[in-house]
Amino acid sequence: MKQLLSKVLPSFLQKFLIREKYKKYNKMIHQENIAQSSRVEVKCNNSEKYNLLKKMLKNSFGGTIQVQNYHFYFHPIAVIQIPKTIDEYLKHIGAKSRNMNKKAEKNGISCQVFDWNSKLDKIHEINTSSLVRQGREMDKAYREYPETVVYSEEEEFSIVHIGAFVEERLVGYVELYIYGNFAMTNRILGHKEYLKYGVMNLMIKKCVEYGIEYELEYINYLTMQNRKNNSLSAFKYRVGFRDYSLLELT
Repeated sequence: MKQLLSKVLPSFLQKFLIREKYKKYNKMIHQENIAQSSRVEVKCNNSEKYNLLKKMLKNSFGGTIQVQNYHFYFHPIAVIQIPKTIDEYLKHIGAKSRNMNKKAEKNGISCQVFDWNSKLDKIHEINTSSLVRQGREMDKAYREYPETVVYSEEEEFSIVHIGAFVEERLVGYVELYIYGNFAMTNRILGHKEYLKYGVMNLMIKKCVEYGIEYELEYINYLTMQNRKNNSLSAFKYRVGFRDYSLLELT
């Protein structure tokens, strides 16, 4: 028993100390975001969808922690605050990302809303075009043939798919879950062949255009880690995402 405890306790303490370290780090970010008004409160009037959303947010961003008089989800999130015009967005992202959008368009890529269920073969082709992304093997769910999606007409929760096309060929897609004023990117993927042409940049731009058209306030792309040592977060920053704090729903 003593030998077992000697092995378990150091591991437990290490995990506890790491958790406390990140808790303090995230509290500091939340305090900065409060001062800068970089905070989001999702509003959802439908009780069934409200509970579904809370479960999804908890799974994605952890539980809540108290900062000053607020309760925030543990992890700061990556958010684009939807501007009034696409020109405002293009100014926000800088020259490098603007050039990637132009490169995508120059190579014949365009984006539009599409029906997921009519493009399952091409979605599977995109998912399996690379076995490794961001330095890790693709999850099993992406290697399997995609399932159909049931589109909901509920006002508080809907699914929208935005695709990148070369002529009629689907070469990338974004799946948005929309809750009132807030859209979450549930899935976003580009065909390996077209990543170098800026397909991902153009799809994010189209998401912003969609947000402007349908008067959304925020688009979220999971969490925002330290972009100096995380290539995905570096990409998010280039296309306009910033650290935001997500308030506990009321």
